[in-house]
Amino acid sequence: MTSGRELFKEFLDQASLSRPFFLPFIQGLLSRVENTPMETITGDPQLWASGLSKTTQLFGFDGVATGLNKHLTAQACGCEISWSEDRHRAAALQGELNGAPQQSPTMQIGVEVAKRLFDVCRQNLGCAVLLPGPYTLADHIFGSNPDKEYLARLKPVMVEITEAFCKTGPDLLIFAEGNPLPSANINVSHRRMFNTLKNITSYYDIPTGLFIEGYRAVDIESAILCSGSYGNHQDMVRWETDARACNIVYEKAGDTKSCTIAIFSV
Repeated sequence: MTSGRELFKEFLDQASLSRPFFLPFIQGLLSRVENTPMETITGDPQLWASGLSKTTQLFGFDGVATGLNKHLTAQACGCEISWSEDRHRAAALQGELNGAPQQSPTMQIGVEVAKRLFDVCRQNLGCAVLLPGPYTLADHIFGSNPDKEYLARLKPVMVEITEAFCKTGPDLLIFAEGNPLPSANINVSHRRMFNTLKNITSYYDIPTGLFIEGYRAVDIESAILCSGSYGNHQDMVRWETDARACNIVYEKAGDTKSCTIAIFSV
């Protein structure tokens, strides 16, 4: 029987798949599986990594995904975070942007979780890191429709965050962009940002994915322009989301190939 890791490798190699590869973003399930508040889990790397591994085995998924969502990443960048009904939310930045997020406790815990999780799961499962995309993170930290000045301020911070998680050795690093991206006036500053991040992942020989959350395919075409630099070097993996089912499109030298993958967030 093909293992999740073998199936994931076939998927990344653009081979024909016998079935979809199931990659869970399951942070929302951990408090129920561990019977522990998420605020406690996200402060304990051992508990966090164990919960992800245990939940993945419970449901028989093909891969594991970890990282920091936009709220925890914003906290690492200097934003205040609050908890209510076992959910967290980061407020907009009030003071100075933290230029060394890798030194924040939130970031250190997130990286440690990835190391521990991948060490345990790498033999049989695909391993992915999920991080907020730069435009969505800038929108969350600085406010609606951040201009190129704010993207420039965020760029070295995103570089630090991306490189720190690349060093954990994932098979794939995914940037998740949300509602702000399709409404943005995509320009050269966006392309430069994505190109820089892609150069980092290429240095570590890690494929890069762009996860567009909750849009119809027709809404993605304008937003996807910002990631055009991915295709200049290596394959770009693009997620077109329709509810919980996603179609992957590879782009390389003008050729396209599609296969099916099931990605969902709970």
